[in-house]
Amino acid sequence: MALLDNIRRGKHFKKGSLISTSTNTSGAWMSPEGMHPFSITVSGDFSATSVVVTIYVDDGDSAPSDADANHATLKVFTITAPQAAPPAFTLDAPFEWIKAVTTSYAGTQPVTVNFEASEANSRY
Repeated sequence: MALLDNIRRGKHFKKGSLISTSTNTSGAWMSPEGMHPFSITVSGDFSATSVVVTIYVDDGDSAPSDADANHATLKVFTITAPQAAPPAFTLDAPFEWIKAVTTSYAGTQPVTVNFEASEANSRY
């Protein structure tokens, strides 16, 4: 699933789910096309679910095809049940590619990682 484009209040936005899973999963590379600032949220019922969510980024011309470990780690969320969802993460930096990976998954509830970016000075 690709990130969705839309225009709200005269500004260009990209939004979508990087991953939604109940297992250890490596999501697809998605292109925010360098749009920033952006935010990442991790949601789920963490009363009985533990997981490590790693966000990777890349600035190549095309989506990476090699191992995730070969790319920059933007953020790691380590969630140990029981706990509340982690705080949102925001950054004002452009990246061409972004993906989410879940590891050490233990539980029954799905984990969702969402992305949203806006062009702060859009003239649309």
